[in-house]
Amino acid sequence: MALLLPDFSATRRVLSNRNFALFTAGNFISLVGTWVQRLAQGWLVWQLTESGAWLGAVAVAEFLPTLVVTPIAGALADRFDRRILAVIGQIMACLQAVALCTVTALGLATPELIFGLAAIGGIVYPLVQTARLALVPSLLDKRDYTSAIAITAISFNMTRIAGPAVAGIVISTLGIAPAFGINAVSYLAVIFALLALNIPRVEKKKTESAGILVDLIEGWRYMARHRALGPLLLLWGAACMFALPLQHLLPGIIDTYYGGGPEMLATFTATMGIAAVFTGIYMAQRSGARGLTRMTIISTVFCGLATAGFAATHSEFLAYAMIAVLGLFGVALGTTSQTLVQTAVDESYRGRALSVWYTVIAGGQALGALILGSMAELYGFGPPLIAGGLVVALAAVAMLPNRSRYADLLES
Repeated sequence: MALLLPDFSATRRVLSNRNFALFTAGNFISLVGTWVQRLAQGWLVWQLTESGAWLGAVAVAEFLPTLVVTPIAGALADRFDRRILAVIGQIMACLQAVALCTVTALGLATPELIFGLAAIGGIVYPLVQTARLALVPSLLDKRDYTSAIAITAISFNMTRIAGPAVAGIVISTLGIAPAFGINAVSYLAVIFALLALNIPRVEKKKTESAGILVDLIEGWRYMARHRALGPLLLLWGAACMFALPLQHLLPGIIDTYYGGGPEMLATFTATMGIAAVFTGIYMAQRSGARGLTRMTIISTVFCGLATAGFAATHSEFLAYAMIAVLGLFGVALGTTSQTLVQTAVDESYRGRALSVWYTVIAGGQALGALILGSMAELYGFGPPLIAGGLVVALAAVAMLPNRSRYADLLES
């Protein structure tokens, strides 16, 4: 009997695309730097405050502007050259990392100043991310969206392994300021990659829109009225508010539960990334969107259960197991949700639809981190995360009976 081997033809086809390969390589280098900065920033805030509320507040400062800026970025992405918008955003993000490096090296860092610089990053990053997401379809055929998004997820989660490893070494040997400097330098790679893309210039359709405000309102209305994306967007938002913020609260949990330092934080984060890579490899074999609706709902169930399980145990071994489960199903949730949006939306709404999706994904995590971090000040980290995880799991189970109806609308 012949062995049934994985079919990586879709993966090979996507990776043989020069533009996509270059785009992915540049993003990989930049994202390693991003993870180095993210861990350094979280650890710096915890050192300065030892407060779960401050960890949540800085996460909010970084992601809450998403609620305002991302819809605007989506409208801009539907009007102007997405590549140029991404380059401008990367340059601004580089300058923010330089500022963090400078104030930390000079001993001027305070929780309030880090909060302010994180807010600047929160204003810049939606411009970068929305333009990059909307750019992907111009690099590939529609049949390759799932594989391409999965490869991007693999790349992202490999950086979740490499970035924390680099961060742990840099922070423990050189200090926090050099970690921010590494991120600043990493932006040069993705700027070069964006400028080197060989893609045809697409003229944006002229519309009689009353302006950016009307455009972004239409984007939210389009997603909210969609008979499948509207309900699923609520589910994804719940997962991002009450399950996925766990990763933003890890510095406090690791110190409080296990007395660990930046090395343990890096190990937990890398464990999540390693697990996520396996899901990404599986997803990269897929062509088309068939089956993704069921997968996105089931992934949400397990994200909720993994968060509750992580918070309920003080066993280091079980905590690693739960964070691995969250990594496995978290990347499945991210890949399936983005693919369904990319596949189902009209091209004229692509930038705005993706901006709504990103607002819910990133903004939901920010708001959830603030809520759960503040509750941790009163009740500890365990009860809020257990309750939040169980609510997410039950909400996803309640949506399973509708999965076939949603699939008919999304998976064509």
